[in-house]
Amino acid sequence: MPKRPCDDTSHPNQACKVEDRGQREQSDIADNQRTLDSLEQQGDFDFVYERYSLWSHAGMSFGHNHHIPTILEVNAPLIEEQKRYRGLIDEAGAESITRRCFEDASLIVTVSEQVAKFVSTYPEASGKVHVLPNGVNLERFEASSKRALCHHEQFTIGFVGTLKPWHGVENLLQAFAVLAPNYSHARLRIVGDGPMRTELEKLTHQLRIAHKVCFTGAVAPEKMADELAKMQVGVAPYPHDIDCYFSPLKIFEYMAAGMAVVASDVGQNPDVIDRGASGFLYPAADISQLSEAIEKLILDPHLTQAMGQRGVR
Repeated sequence: MPKRPCDDTSHPNQACKVEDRGQREQSDIADNQRTLDSLEQQGDFDFVYERYSLWSHAGMSFGHNHHIPTILEVNAPLIEEQKRYRGLIDEAGAESITRRCFEDASLIVTVSEQVAKFVSTYPEASGKVHVLPNGVNLERFEASSKRALCHHEQFTIGFVGTLKPWHGVENLLQAFAVLAPNYSHARLRIVGDGPMRTELEKLTHQLRIAHKVCFTGAVAPEKMADELAKMQVGVAPYPHDIDCYFSPLKIFEYMAAGMAVVASDVGQNPDVIDRGASGFLYPAADISQLSEAIEKLILDPHLTQAMGQRGVR
């Protein structure tokens, strides 16, 4: 029978709201059947594309059972990430679902070589893994990338991302605190929200820089280009003590928006940033070098703009 054209109606599953982590994990596993039932009711599909998540196998199972192509997108080694940052009760269940997804997938797309190495440790993924890094649509950032060449009345250093431990925002605050007393026109803009926000806001008061730091909270994706247009420099201050397996979307967005980039020298960052041309790299554990890199850009707006335009290219 002919395939029914897909409409743009979403069918979200409601996440379990119970506080007990073990019960929440089991509820999420049970949701797979509800998703499978929903997929059966929607009719025929040409293929299934699913983002790998800790407790979901419904998309891959459905495609496998119906003999249609299945594509699994893997962004992180979620079992290890969950154990380190959030806590994991049913590790055996998570491992079983991961293996099931890899087994049922026709193709597995990873965002970095590091994630590809993780996936490839599973025999079920053999011969299926391809690396496809993140990217951005340059047209979304075209207006914000055309900055005027001038000494800005206000020079804004920016960060975009969720406020979680592996982003190292506390390092950026400490680096900015070194610079703030010497540059009255310098400001720091933190775009995003997350569990560390209260702690980070307290830190700005302890460092006596709260009057120069703006926390915007969460920003809708369609508003991100407007946010980046307010900044001259984008920082990715990943700390030294994390496994940087991700593809750095924030850096691609900074570059697309015509911003000079300052980033720690971890993970894919040295492959993405042309050192000294589109941005600066610094040793992840060295906050003083992070300060020095930002200071060079504050002192030289011409260099800042030139780096931003190289990043766009």
